[in-house]
Amino acid sequence: MKKILQITLWLVIFTGIIFLLSFAMTDHKQATCTSVNISFTDQAQRGFINETDIQNLITRDFDTLTDCLLDSINTSAIAAMLNANPYIRKAAVFESVSGNIEIEVEREIPLVRIINPDHDNFYLAGSGAILPVSQKYTPHVLVASGNVKTSYKSVKDSTFSYNSEIDAAMNPMASAHYLATAIATHPHLNKNIKQIYFNKNGNIELVPADGDHIIILGDVIDVSKKFSNLMAFYQAGKPAVREGYQVVNLKYTNQVVCKK
Repeated sequence: MKKILQITLWLVIFTGIIFLLSFAMTDHKQATCTSVNISFTDQAQRGFINETDIQNLITRDFDTLTDCLLDSINTSAIAAMLNANPYIRKAAVFESVSGNIEIEVEREIPLVRIINPDHDNFYLAGSGAILPVSQKYTPHVLVASGNVKTSYKSVKDSTFSYNSEIDAAMNPMASAHYLATAIATHPHLNKNIKQIYFNKNGNIELVPADGDHIIILGDVIDVSKKFSNLMAFYQAGKPAVREGYQVVNLKYTNQVVCKK
């Protein structure tokens, strides 16, 4: 008798769970979207794309989500549309328990602006992705120009990555990304260097903000050592620059050569 009671009790509990689940599923199918909330991982920064832009993209492709049945909203399709945008590195779209659609966006962060001899220009993001220019937002970043013949059209779907300095040195875009990253993370040069220039001889030059000299880097091989040599030169008071020397050559990692 005791065993029969236990079985009966478990059947009642199981039936109750099934009933509650069925009720919850029915209730979910009837629930509507109360609001669409958009958040950015870099909320404090400006960017190429903002909350209004994302709302407009959703309205364009999916109409207004508010007051729509939650069960009819394809969050995966919305996420795929947002992730196809060049200014978005990653987007996640999901339903909250309170009936909202939550959208979390990680934007691409511009690192360096590439300007080729034909004045075609675009950005390299910190991730290595290619970003088109925008009339709405112009970030203050390093500029890379000179003998860089790459066009936006030829690389717009590319991502530039590398495993070493040697890999980075093989391609101007990879070199620009590698060098801009090194400059951006340097405590002094991130404020002092404004331009990366690829000259006709294939050497990389750096142009400081004061413009009273240029720095010949050569390539990105041993860039940390070259930066150390440059800082030692600066800490000595730049006497050669004051004496009229306009070129600081760092190509040779064991010395700094100054020329008039």
